[in-house]
Amino acid sequence: MFKLKQTAVALMAVPIVLSGTVYAQTGTENRDESEIQDLGSVVVYSRGIRESRFDTPFMMDVMDGSTLKQRAATTTLDALKLVPSVSVSDTGNPQQSLVWVRGVGSLSGTGMEDHTVDVVIDGVSNGLAGISRPLFDVERVEVAKGPQGVLYGHRSSAGNLLLKTVDPHNEFEASIGGSLGNRKLRGVNAILNVPLSDQVAFRLAAQRERRDDFIRDAETGKRVSIKDTEYVSGKLRWFDGDRNDLILHAWYDRRKNNHPINMADPLSHHTLIRGLPMGTWRKNAGVSLTYKHHFDFGTLESITAYQRHSSWIQRPVRGYDMLEPMFAGLPPAERRIMDNYYGNIENNKQVVSEKVNQLSQELKLSGETSAGLKWITGVYLERRDRDFSWDATRGIQGKLGLDNYNGDFVRIFDRDTAALYGEVTVPVTERLNVVAGLRYSHERLDHEETFYPHPANTLSSHASFSHKLTDNLVSGRLGLNYALTPTWRLYALQSIGHKSGSFADWNTNISREGGAKPAEPYDASHIYTTEIGSKFLTADGRFALDVAMFYNKVSDEHVTIVEPNWVSYSDNADTESYGAELTMIAQVTDNWRLQGDLVWLHTEVTDVPESAQNITSKGNRLAQAARWSGGALVAYESDQKNLAFLGAGKFNGHVGMRFIGSRYSQVRNTQKLPSIVLFDASVGYKQSTMISMFGVKTY
Repeated sequence: MFKLKQTAVALMAVPIVLSGTVYAQTGTENRDESEIQDLGSVVVYSRGIRESRFDTPFMMDVMDGSTLKQRAATTTLDALKLVPSVSVSDTGNPQQSLVWVRGVGSLSGTGMEDHTVDVVIDGVSNGLAGISRPLFDVERVEVAKGPQGVLYGHRSSAGNLLLKTVDPHNEFEASIGGSLGNRKLRGVNAILNVPLSDQVAFRLAAQRERRDDFIRDAETGKRVSIKDTEYVSGKLRWFDGDRNDLILHAWYDRRKNNHPINMADPLSHHTLIRGLPMGTWRKNAGVSLTYKHHFDFGTLESITAYQRHSSWIQRPVRGYDMLEPMFAGLPPAERRIMDNYYGNIENNKQVVSEKVNQLSQELKLSGETSAGLKWITGVYLERRDRDFSWDATRGIQGKLGLDNYNGDFVRIFDRDTAALYGEVTVPVTERLNVVAGLRYSHERLDHEETFYPHPANTLSSHASFSHKLTDNLVSGRLGLNYALTPTWRLYALQSIGHKSGSFADWNTNISREGGAKPAEPYDASHIYTTEIGSKFLTADGRFALDVAMFYNKVSDEHVTIVEPNWVSYSDNADTESYGAELTMIAQVTDNWRLQGDLVWLHTEVTDVPESAQNITSKGNRLAQAARWSGGALVAYESDQKNLAFLGAGKFNGHVGMRFIGSRYSQVRNTQKLPSIVLFDASVGYKQSTMISMFGVKTY
């Protein structure tokens, strides 16, 4: 299977990217089956059981591996950007990136402890760390909307993304691929699947890609860095062909120089470097053991996983091109002092690093009775240790450097989670199903914070505090799913979700002038969601129409407050959102497929504590929440061709568009972003042993 990789073209502050990809395969025929699509056969697992997407009582989106490749989605965040009702603030750094579903999400960034949308990869929860994970050798991605806490816990209060990579199988498969594109894109990838016996198979997938940054040095014209991504995954599977299935999975990925840069004019794609430090890396590694045993009455599944996430970022506190507008009102002599001070690397850098170690064990039992009752129950245990350091230590020159932030902030988060859950789908009549689910979770957080000031900094002193938080959270949902006809479903679902309380990464109470104060925690937030919808699917499976109306009420949503003197801490505020969503998919002919969606969304801050009045106000709209958004996709695949110069194969291609209406960049509502249209397209030729593809995208 020869694959050609991706392309990207971007608007506004996003880079334009073009690329082409080629994949060559030996062994089995191409496994990417993007031909005639029977929408009724799309199977999903978002409720922990195998069921048709048509029967799921909430809105969700599904993308298979070939669609993700065709649309040049290379990370989980790329996949989320393709989904209606999902808003993304992508900084290149998961710790400072935000994801909202239907307007539900944090009002401002509080750090890696604040999860709204979980990324679950092969059954393992990744939280915010998962939004930077690469998409390679992927079977499918499911995005479920609305609280999913019954099965997935406190990291899924607004929804989740479930990613399933390809498992080893009993056919030999080997592929190698390469990518070329603008900004010196060059990449190579390979997949090897080897059956070792009738019951044992091994699969290896690896990828490496490099590309120049789209930002240039304003003086030299050179690219400021090279973005580098590498990924390797190995799976060993034993399947006895009857009741037992065991998969041992190990993975590693690294992204280098994908980080936010402070610039005076982001739209110019230029900044002044002048020797100031700039660089980053982010790594994920782990191992999991998944075992399934099929009884006559159901399936027992055990997932044991250990994973480690680590990152390091070094960048200027103030870019050189930011100094002129910041100090424009100063006399020339004082401006020279400022330029000299911040031009020294030791006075103008911040280093942010973190390490996350997570050990989890999940045991679940699911099944379906002869009467059609579907059920799942399970227990989940997790230990998650996170160390976070924000080192802003600078030199002291006169009064410069004498501030409350000249030092190293160190935070330790140790969290233990224990949960019990269960859900049933009961057929009350031949047409009516009742869905009921409940989860109880006990969360305990031990938090330590320490501030190490510059030795000569007289405004702050060394301080250390310890905290303990305990949350007992109950998530649940209750719904009806009614078959009006064999091709038309009506459903109503009431859900309750939660996010755990914690402490903000950027809290500076501990370095306050006049005496250190312990950080104040933000409370657990609670979401109450009502969704009423309809799903229609023609008998031949060629046309699907989903419509949903929803209402979300969130109490104690998380917000970070920054005072005029740059002291920062966290608090909670209340919000609500409501709207409607429509999705249509049509296999118009054997060759043409159309897809479209339209979303109307109203968001509002409904209650604000006095401490957060400088961050937002009652009645403000939520950040990045466009009133109108929508998308369209046209995809084509030809009949079999037999071209003399190319050989037998099929032409394919697509044109995709996403419209995002005007919205505010922040919950303060002071800067309104204009409407934008994002675009992606590809054209290719698919053969049994090779895929060649060229594409472009603008997101």
